[in-house]
Amino acid sequence: MHKDKESGLQFGQRLRNIRAARPRKMGQNDQSALNTDPGADDTSPASKPHKTQTINQELTESTAAAAQQRGHRAVSGDHNDEEGHLVYHEGLLLNGRYEVVSTLGKGAFGKVAKCFDRDKNEYVAVKIVRNIDCFSEVARSEIAVLEEINALDDDNTFACVRMQDWFDHHGHICIVFELLGLSTCEFIQLNHYLPFSLDQIRHMAFQLFRAVCFLHRNKLTHTDLKPENILLVSSDFDLEYNENTVRMLKVTICVIHVDSGSFLQYFGHIVFYVKVIKKQHYVHNERLKLEEDCSRDAYIQKHCKPLKEYMRRCAEEERQLFDLLSLMLQYDVVRRITLEEALWHPFFSPIRAKKKQRS
Repeated sequence: MHKDKESGLQFGQRLRNIRAARPRKMGQNDQSALNTDPGADDTSPASKPHKTQTINQELTESTAAAAQQRGHRAVSGDHNDEEGHLVYHEGLLLNGRYEVVSTLGKGAFGKVAKCFDRDKNEYVAVKIVRNIDCFSEVARSEIAVLEEINALDDDNTFACVRMQDWFDHHGHICIVFELLGLSTCEFIQLNHYLPFSLDQIRHMAFQLFRAVCFLHRNKLTHTDLKPENILLVSSDFDLEYNENTVRMLKVTICVIHVDSGSFLQYFGHIVFYVKVIKKQHYVHNERLKLEEDCSRDAYIQKHCKPLKEYMRRCAEEERQLFDLLSLMLQYDVVRRITLEEALWHPFFSPIRAKKKQRS
């Protein structure tokens, strides 16, 4: 999109200021960059050792050996329904340890059950994968990725969901996770789609950016990042009544949930491409071409407006948020801010200031 000279200069200066504030990237053997951390508790993915061990699409040798020991796929369908889901009931004991309490959800991959871990006396979430070969193979790849993430982030700094255990139950691959709260999507729905506060957006965005940076640094790309896969550690909330409206206020830390098949590896280049079919039909002179006589395009023209027109007030922190969004939504990848650079945007200055005070 064409920009006038003044706005182009302003844009370039904003991006240069952010890039100047960000510490240089840490080389594999360069530990001096650790001193430029935004805070004392490792707020940057670069503060972790850079590990480039290849994650196999199949099980690692140790995982494959464990698979042979833990059981083989069941030939009989006595434990499955017609779609390959495990038929279970409340009180069923899985792997001699996990007692089924209830069903948390169901998806294409299988079901997630809330279980009580008798060994640790705590509740967990167990993903029970459908007893179908293709889903089992994807689940084994997921296990390999989750084991690698656990090893790379052993102190759980970067807020990726933790796998605690896995086993085979009558041909169903079962993966045990820590029990978390609602997804951000569910939370918003229960809150009647009232928006998060600006401070909550800041904290969640900062954690999300760090988590994705951590994955990218270790050659992983999350391919299914959406509100349904961003979970709250706890769904506790306070109630505030304002003109008979209930708002949920107390939101805790969020984590990225790993779904089967939601990761791709890349080694120096992106391994997938987006092909735009008949681009000429939708774009003219590098701008979106809308047709007035098309009901769909007329809806877009009526309801879509420039980003900054959605600002509700002129507070500095809201201006910073919209500035960050505009930098992230640049079509030109050269002009688009990276996630590492975004962590040093002024919008996140309050978080870095608090962490610096605690150091």
